[in-house]
Amino acid sequence: KQNHFLTLLTNFIYLNPNQNISPKNKAFMILSKSKEREIILHKIAAVLNKKQIENYEFIVLNPSVKTNTDNIIFTKNHVPLAEVEQKMKDAEILIDLIRDNQTGLSFRVFEAMALHKKLITNNKTIKDYDFYNPNNIFVIDEDFNDISHDFLNNNYKNLPEDIYQKYTIDHWIKTVFEV
Repeated sequence: KQNHFLTLLTNFIYLNPNQNISPKNKAFMILSKSKEREIILHKIAAVLNKKQIENYEFIVLNPSVKTNTDNIIFTKNHVPLAEVEQKMKDAEILIDLIRDNQTGLSFRVFEAMALHKKLITNNKTIKDYDFYNPNNIFVIDEDFNDISHDFLNNNYKNLPEDIYQKYTIDHWIKTVFEV
């Protein structure tokens, strides 16, 4: 607000659009050691298990919390980006958990847009963006204990083309370089 000459510019969609009509898994997430995010991830897994959803995969690199859950994979090994991208394509829902005091949007938000995936996130500021659609994005807080049936079962709704284009790398380049 003090620097009125600056313009907010988010991250951008770097993936090519891809619509997997028949995803293999309900949800996917990969994250590195982060106790607060791991605790939330375990809560999400518990909700999915309670709803008898078993086809999800969460990967935690160098975990700080090792609670035994079948669909949470703990590893110390690097997961290649190509493998992560394929797992995102194979999922219906991506999970995006921000760290305490994190601001802005992670690349997971833009990956979800590019891949036409729904998103579960704890980033409350996402509701302030023009691409926010409660059909596509479910916002949780630390006290959540459920994920709505409608969100889990409704199909992704495509964004209006002008909003989608606003978040592409082409638009980002044009904005930065004023071309």
